[in-house]
Amino acid sequence: MFLQRDWLLADYNNDNNLNLADRILCLRGYETGLQREAFYKADMNNLHDPFLFKDMKKACETIIRHGRAGNLILVHGDYDADGLTSTALLIRALNRYGFKNNWIVPDRLLDGYGLSDSGVDSILDSGASLVITVDCGIASISEIDRLNDSGIEVIVTDHHECRPELPRAVALLNPKIPDCGYPFAWLAGVGVTLKLVQALDSVLGGNKEWRSDLPLAALGTVADVVPLIDENRIIVRQGVSLINSQDETVSAGICAMLDMCQKRNSISSSAMGFTLAPRLNAAGRMGDIEPALRLLLSDDPVKSEQDAKLLNELNRQRQTLEQEIMQEAVANIEATPDFSDRKILVAADQNWHPGVIGIVCSRLVEQYNRPVILLAGDNGTTMRGSCRTCGDFDILAALEAAAEYTINFGGHKKAAGLEVSNDQLQAFADAVNEYAAGIIDDSQARPALYADMYLDESDLTLENAESLSLLEPYGEANRQPLFVALGFQLVQWKLVGNGRHVKLSVAGKNGRVYEGIAFGMSEADELFKTGDMVDLLFSLEINEWQGRKSLQLQIRDLRHSLSGEEFSDKPWLADSKYRDKWSLGQIAQHYDKPVSYLLPQADEYKAVYQYIKTRISGSVLEADLHILARRISASYKINVTAFKLARIIDVFSESRLVKVQWLEKGRCRLTLLEVERKVKLEQAPSYQRLQAEGDKI
Repeated sequence: MFLQRDWLLADYNNDNNLNLADRILCLRGYETGLQREAFYKADMNNLHDPFLFKDMKKACETIIRHGRAGNLILVHGDYDADGLTSTALLIRALNRYGFKNNWIVPDRLLDGYGLSDSGVDSILDSGASLVITVDCGIASISEIDRLNDSGIEVIVTDHHECRPELPRAVALLNPKIPDCGYPFAWLAGVGVTLKLVQALDSVLGGNKEWRSDLPLAALGTVADVVPLIDENRIIVRQGVSLINSQDETVSAGICAMLDMCQKRNSISSSAMGFTLAPRLNAAGRMGDIEPALRLLLSDDPVKSEQDAKLLNELNRQRQTLEQEIMQEAVANIEATPDFSDRKILVAADQNWHPGVIGIVCSRLVEQYNRPVILLAGDNGTTMRGSCRTCGDFDILAALEAAAEYTINFGGHKKAAGLEVSNDQLQAFADAVNEYAAGIIDDSQARPALYADMYLDESDLTLENAESLSLLEPYGEANRQPLFVALGFQLVQWKLVGNGRHVKLSVAGKNGRVYEGIAFGMSEADELFKTGDMVDLLFSLEINEWQGRKSLQLQIRDLRHSLSGEEFSDKPWLADSKYRDKWSLGQIAQHYDKPVSYLLPQADEYKAVYQYIKTRISGSVLEADLHILARRISASYKINVTAFKLARIIDVFSESRLVKVQWLEKGRCRLTLLEVERKVKLEQAPSYQRLQAEGDKI
């Protein structure tokens, strides 16, 4: 923790006449009681009619015609969790109808995404007369033409962005098609598949058997990170409810995964996204989707347990690869000469595992708070990659701006994939950065957390925490509410969980003590101590222990409360004055400080260099000076202020000990430089200025 994240709060009139959940929904646009009631219910009756898809009737008629004729229906899926759940859901439905079927899922490493030439070859060899794509196909123009020419009919179900030319299929079911007729555009691939099965059940006179597919649909929807509003919210809520009620229709495969993760009776949408989805995705990433599909299709508890163990092992292998590539990617990025100035970070390596770079991409976005593009070797002459963005930046638009340097690309505004020839890689990286340079500035690159509202102490109640459960399931476009509360005193600060987490207690102005937990925040240990006044950004949780419920603050971020003194609260202003040729004496008088408080001492120069050398050797450190100063002070039991630290870094920069890039509001990027000879700090102009001004006092 070297950067202070900005806290961005919605502009909202906090109406205390409503309960906390209602206040959150008002903030999110559900202004009337009827709108909020419909949101809370997430009722199955509010699902849209599947026949609003203008091609739905044609799709059902085609499937039933082939099914009743005994023809082979081939489901072409995808290798991620959305694609795998889509494939399993449709296969399970076709089995219920007694229709002859089989499936094909491309190999991520050999075939790439979607319907490929090799996939078409496999379909032609299969003897199928009808192909139904799930979670793919909307961009497969030439491939579907080949199938048409061979007398094979095709139905496309997809949810990805559409290009101007659409494939010539019997039916196109994609809510992103402008004139498709469907009122909700944000279904996951598995959601579109569920609507097809819902329609088929209706035509075939079923007894709503499609509802047994809701757990699969919920899992794929959460995994694909689509907005959990409208129909997606209903699908996930009802699917999770079926799982937690231990409904007999829940497949043995899902039960086996829950048992593996010890989540059988307490799964939530968030837990689904963090535990089940990565295991399914690991199968595709590691190039072995067989155990994942067997698991999702199985009703045999014994075999499902075996496949759940296989997926667990694949996920462990994926995690190991991810860590290795993450380290290599960081070194690759930071070795780029103009890394600090690049708005989009681009890195490539022929030996990286292509199945893992998408996850690493997301981790790097979190680390650098900039869009990232990673590419792995394909066949020696080209590279395939993944893109992830941050904030509101449209990564797909960046790819379009550099399209002349790509072989192909596609995806969403937040995530995309691409292929680039090796000899065009540098030109591509330059082109996307040229596009981004006019859009992303340093202020947009600041890490930020979004909170819903300020809470008073009177709002910190168990009743309010319980009311928030009405808002679940949480996910994209319906994130868990976060709050800010100001001016609490740290009463307890204790590392727990093998030193990875922090258990803390804070006291409010009324003297009441509130318990909190900060997961993964052990790095903040040097920054805080009991007695400090802090501001909190947190979610309201309910902690249950031995049948007793209590309020718990899950801390997402914290920082020291403002002191009311400009020198401490806004240290960059004093630094700016010094750079504008104010003398130490003038600054000391302005802030009512002794000059000695501003003048770095010899032991402080030594401590700062030792700390920087230890912490950032071989990498780039981006830091807020007041946080870096606190860390150094705590480590060496000295008092280095942000103002002093800025002076020391200037001296180090002029002495060629570090390379520094000054950003806005007291933030900088530091690179440690190799030193070949003894350095004399007193030769640096900044050092001489400090000494000269100090001698005058």
